[in-house]
Amino acid sequence: MAASVSRPGLGVISLAQNAGGIAYVGRLILRALRDSGTDPWIAELGVERRDTAGPAARARFALRLVGAQVTRRVDWMLFNHVGVARAQRAIPAVLRVPYGVFVHDVEAWDPGLDESRLRTLADAAVVISNSAYTARRVEEAHGPRVHVVPCPLGLSDREAVAGVPDAELLAKCSRPTALIVGRIMADERYKGHDHLIDAWPAVRAAIPDAQLIVAGWGDDIGRLREKADALGVGDAVIFADYVSEATLAALFTRVAVYAMPSAREGFGLVYLEAMRNGVPCIGSTLDAASEVIADGESGFIVNRDEPRELVGALVALLGDPALRAKMGAAGRRRFESRFTYEHFRERLLPILERAFPGTKLDHPTGGLNQPRAPHGHARAIRF
Repeated sequence: MAASVSRPGLGVISLAQNAGGIAYVGRLILRALRDSGTDPWIAELGVERRDTAGPAARARFALRLVGAQVTRRVDWMLFNHVGVARAQRAIPAVLRVPYGVFVHDVEAWDPGLDESRLRTLADAAVVISNSAYTARRVEEAHGPRVHVVPCPLGLSDREAVAGVPDAELLAKCSRPTALIVGRIMADERYKGHDHLIDAWPAVRAAIPDAQLIVAGWGDDIGRLREKADALGVGDAVIFADYVSEATLAALFTRVAVYAMPSAREGFGLVYLEAMRNGVPCIGSTLDAASEVIADGESGFIVNRDEPRELVGALVALLGDPALRAKMGAAGRRRFESRFTYEHFRERLLPILERAFPGTKLDHPTGGLNQPRAPHGHARAIRF
């Protein structure tokens, strides 16, 4: 491997395995940089998924950034969230190195974004997004001040899963089962939980033993449970709360369909988890799902505000083993051809070389278009 001319820095909220999708993207970027022959300097805020950073943690993070740039430990910085990237603008311009920001969702496309975040995006050498959908939303929200380069995500190679799956929950998957995974918060009612529960009486009328597993924690579970009971499907909707990595990985090998008719997915990494395991997906017309799911081929893209479309997609997949096997296999092929870690790496590295002049990164080719082992248990991404 040739020597790389680059001293990158990576600024992240967290790199912890249980810290959610944004932390996963941080680990993905770190792996790509290391595979390119660099040894990135890392500044980690260290916030877990249910916490926020206090003043002391933010101050330590900012001081580390200042120190690395004053001493020229880094040539450039890449941040995995605009929130942590704001610390870069506190460094005097004469000392500040060029930087980039990876954006994901509403944290970057909110039209009411505060001036600090907007200036952080506008002053970046490059803003990279997880999808063309996110890039478009950001540019529509902020006009010519911010230009965004899409870099669709990928999944890492399989890793051993620690722990023992929940056998009791897995045993319930002997029935035709749909799964949705994600936070269930009263102030984040966009992933489609309500739409799925509203659809379930019609789904069960067509497939009496169909069930829905809702995996995720949050303060809105009680309301959703009451709604399911009121609709007469409380016995068919299982609220699993927070499930372990081992249990989630095992669920993806047992469920019939992954359904998340969301209004605001910037990408949808969890679709890739399903596709990796040969599980067909249902997504929404309102977000980036159509960039991941091939409508009518690896699943269905539905208008979630048209109940008949969502019910029809669920009934088709839950009730037809041959169709879901066909679509699941197509999803697996789509994952292998577009959405592996290696594909993400080969999308990301040229973007960084163009954004930071003088940067020369190695481009390993191993893993692209290589035969892969049959799908099985893999480490799950937490959201």
